[in-house]
Amino acid sequence: MTRRNRNLWTFLIIFSSIVILGHAYIYARLIIQVFVSSLGQVLATGFLIILASTVLIQPFVPRGLNAKAYFLRETAYFWLGASFVLVTSLCLVDAISALAGQFDLLAENILSHRTTAAIFIFVLLFGYGLMQARMLARVRAVKIRLPRWPSEHNGFSIVQISDLHLSDRTRKRLPNELIRKVNSLNADLIVLTGDMVDGPLEELAELASPLGNFKSKYGTFFVTGNHDHYSGADEWCDYLSTLGITVLRNARVEPGSELFCLAGVDDYRGDWGKGSTCDLGAAIEGWSRKTPMVLLSHNPVVFEESAALGIDLQLSGHTHGGQVWPFHMAVRATTPYVSGLYRKKESTLYVSRGTGYWGPAIRLGAPSEITQIFLYQE
Repeated sequence: MTRRNRNLWTFLIIFSSIVILGHAYIYARLIIQVFVSSLGQVLATGFLIILASTVLIQPFVPRGLNAKAYFLRETAYFWLGASFVLVTSLCLVDAISALAGQFDLLAENILSHRTTAAIFIFVLLFGYGLMQARMLARVRAVKIRLPRWPSEHNGFSIVQISDLHLSDRTRKRLPNELIRKVNSLNADLIVLTGDMVDGPLEELAELASPLGNFKSKYGTFFVTGNHDHYSGADEWCDYLSTLGITVLRNARVEPGSELFCLAGVDDYRGDWGKGSTCDLGAAIEGWSRKTPMVLLSHNPVVFEESAALGIDLQLSGHTHGGQVWPFHMAVRATTPYVSGLYRKKESTLYVSRGTGYWGPAIRLGAPSEITQIFLYQE
C-alpha cells in the first residue's frame, strides 16, 4: 500500500470512528434522557442511525446532481456539521457540570438542566458557524522571512486563495466579491492553491469565469487540488488557461525577472480512481538554486520532500484548518501541517485555512482566509 493510500485510509478510519463515537454520545446523552417512552426511543434511535449512515457513506456516493444524490449529499453535509457542534456543546456543558458538581458550585436543580443548556449553546454555536461560512473571507496578513530572499525586494506580496470550492451551493455573487477584495490588495503575485471547484466544467464554467479578473503585477497562477481532479482537472485547467490564469502542472516559471522561481505540482492525492500525477522532480527540473524557489502544492504533506530539496517556501491548503472543531483531530492524523507557518531547516511552509468551505456550510474554530503574504530577508 502506497503512502498516499495509507494516509487516505487512516483519515477514513479516524473520521468514521469520530462519527460513530459522536453519535453514540448523542444517543446516551439525548435520546435516552429526553425520550421517556420506549417507542420514542426506538424512533429517535432509528432516525439517528439514518443520519449517521448518510455521513458515513458520503465519501463513497457517486458524484452527481440528480435529485436523490443531491438530497443525500445535503442531508449528510448538514448533519455532519450539526452533529459535530452538538457533541461539542454536550461535552462542554458536561465538563462544566462535572467540575461544578465536584466542588458544589451549582445547586442540583441547576445541574439538572444541563441538557437544555447544551441545546442553547448548540444553537448559538451552530448559527455562528453558519454565518462564518457564508461570509466573505477576511484578509490575513502574514510576514515570512526567508534566508535567501533578496533584501532589495523586501515586502514582496503574494495573495493566496485556496480551497474556494465553487459549486452549485456557492452564492452567485461570491466570485465577484472575492475579486474586488483581492484586487484591492495590489498584490505582486496571486496564487490559487487548489480545490477551486467542486463540479464539472459544463455546470460551473459561468460561476468560475470571474476568476480571470484577478489583477497583480506578475499574474495569477494555479495548481490542482484533489477536488479539481474529481471534477475533471484536464478540462478545468484548459478553461482556466483561457481566462489568463497560468496553470502549473509539475512545471516552473520565473515570473519575477529572475527574482525567484515559481513551481507548482499536481495534487499529491489526485483522483481516488486514477491516482496522482504529482511530480516534484519534474516541477523543479532545471532550477539552478541561485534564486529562491516558491512551490505551490495543494497538499502540505509534500513539504517533507520539498524541504529536503531545499525549496525556500511552499504554499499549501487542503486542510481547511479543520473547518469545524474538533474535526482538526482527524486532519492532524494524516498530516502534522494543519494551518499556519512551519519550518524545516531553511525551508518554510504556509498552510492556508482556505477561502471557502467544503461539506457542511459551517466554520467553527477555523475561520476562512484570504492570505496576503509579505516576503522579507531573514
